[in-house]
Amino acid sequence: MDLSLDNIIQKYTHRKPGYVGFHKEFSVLMPLVEKEDGLHVLFELRSPKLDAQPGEVCFPGGAMENGETPLQGAVRETIEELGIQREDIRVINKLDTLASHGNLSIYCYLGLITTEDFKINADEVAEVFMVPLQFFVENEPEIEWVDIVQVPPDDFPYEKVNSPKAYEWRTGRVDVPIYMYGKYPIWGLTARMVHNFVEILQGKKE
Repeated sequence: MDLSLDNIIQKYTHRKPGYVGFHKEFSVLMPLVEKEDGLHVLFELRSPKLDAQPGEVCFPGGAMENGETPLQGAVRETIEELGIQREDIRVINKLDTLASHGNLSIYCYLGLITTEDFKINADEVAEVFMVPLQFFVENEPEIEWVDIVQVPPDDFPYEKVNSPKAYEWRTGRVDVPIYMYGKYPIWGLTARMVHNFVEILQGKKE
C-alpha cells in the first residue's frame, strides 16, 4: 500500500464523500397539482402487496439506482409510479434533506405535475389522492414523540473499551407528525416533509 502524500492527495482530491457505515439514500418528489380551487399536494397510498410500509401514505419516490443523482431518482420513480411523461413534471427546486434515525437520507424535490391522466403502477401504488395545500396551512399536525434508545447486547465487551457497564449510551427523540385528512392518515417522514415545507412557506423558518 502506497502511504505517500502524493498518493493520498491523488486518491482524495476528487473523491465524492459518502457515509461512514451502512447508509441508504432515497429520493422523493413532493408534487403540486394546480386546480381551479388552488394548489393541491398529491399523495400515493402504497400497495398492500409491498414488503415495506404497505398501505401507508407517501410521496412518489424510492431508492436511487447506481449512478443516479437524487433528482434523477425522484423523477424516474414519479414517472414509473404515476405512469406519466417527463414533460408532465416541472421541477421547482430541491427541498430540505430528511435524515432518519434508520440510517437513511431522503432527498426531496418540489415539483408541479401538469397532468391528471395517471396510469398508476398497481404493483407499487394502490391509489392517488390530493389534499388542498390550504389544509396544511390551516391545520397543524398532531405531534407525537418517540424515544430512540441504543440497546447494546449483554455480552458487549465493556472491558476492552475501558468503560463501565453503566455506560450512558446516547439517546434521542424524534418527532412524528400526524395529519388526518378524511380517511387518510398522513404521518411519519412524509408528514415531516409537509410540515417543514409549510413552515418555510409561512416564514416560520428559513
